[in-house]
Amino acid sequence: LMEVLNLRRLRNASIEDRTHQEIAAMQVLIDTKGVAIGQVNGLAVLGTGDHNYGMPSRISARTYAGEEGVVNIERLTEMGGPIQQKAALILEGFLNALFAQRFPLSYSCSLTFEQNYGDIEGDSASLAEVAAIISSLSGFPIRQDIAITGSMNQFGSAQSVGGVHYKIEGFHRVCSEQGLSGTQGVIIPYSNCKHLTLRENVVEDIRQRKFFI
Repeated sequence: LMEVLNLRRLRNASIEDRTHQEIAAMQVLIDTKGVAIGQVNGLAVLGTGDHNYGMPSRISARTYAGEEGVVNIERLTEMGGPIQQKAALILEGFLNALFAQRFPLSYSCSLTFEQNYGDIEGDSASLAEVAAIISSLSGFPIRQDIAITGSMNQFGSAQSVGGVHYKIEGFHRVCSEQGLSGTQGVIIPYSNCKHLTLRENVVEDIRQRKFFI
């Protein structure tokens, strides 16, 4: 069975492999070490025919004086689908409820998926987006050896998302190709733990504490 799956992947994974080559060549920028302010590794699931795979995507937030709140660049450029736009409004509601009980928030924040040239849909980047925004507002850096996936509601609770095993495997591959440090891993909603069916090489690195969930 594993041989069949590997042969199927070999037949269908040329685009996935090319994207990883671009990351390795630093044509697509993904950091797996160090820290950065207002920058976080999100995770997406992509598909080509009958082949689905996970890939990290850099999410960045830049805050500055103003009154516009969260400026969702994907919405303004008509690259964000309705669920993605709804998720951006939900995280803005969370921020307003958290920080603006007595006085209105006075800030603007430009939020985007870096080096993305296609449509974006879904709410699974909500937790990563709010982390990037709070990091930019506070000046507190985010670890780049960690990737985050998960939806959230207006109360800040993490919610399950789809394709978690693809996302973990995609970030694990990038970390492996850049060199496992023993601190890298993925943050997922706890409710997604029951859905994990990971490749054996990922399980083995987790077992040896080279990679974490």
